[in-house]
Amino acid sequence: MICKRCGSNELSKNGTKLKNGVRVQKYKCRKCGHESLEQGELPKEEVRIESKAVGMSEEQFRARFDLRFIIESKCKTLQRGVFLSMSEFIKLCGITPSAGYRDIMLHSDFDDYRGKVRGEIYWSAPESISKLRQEGILN
Repeated sequence: MICKRCGSNELSKNGTKLKNGVRVQKYKCRKCGHESLEQGELPKEEVRIESKAVGMSEEQFRARFDLRFIIESKCKTLQRGVFLSMSEFIKLCGITPSAGYRDIMLHSDFDDYRGKVRGEIYWSAPESISKLRQEGILN
């Protein structure tokens, strides 16, 4: 389709309109901004086939299913001076409580990120945990 005002063929679709009971396509010229209506056969558009990646990478797979990988990655994002209770940390990790998740969370590899006070376990950056352990607040 060609613009009636400037003769350009750079038109873009601009919605549809009901005219005399028939739905017609509206077009807008990209050069001059003139709007026009086209009834009946619409211009053919290029069909682009985009290839979509099939499956997932190992890292994506681990981030979804491997609890140890999820906990390690979230431990690295913990901020200094911010303490999360165990339940808050589980929510941060997006872990659905299931069999064995607590054993993984209480594994000795994560001792630097975790401290206990009055029976409650808190998670934070290793610097914050070690500081409060030296002061005798956490054990």
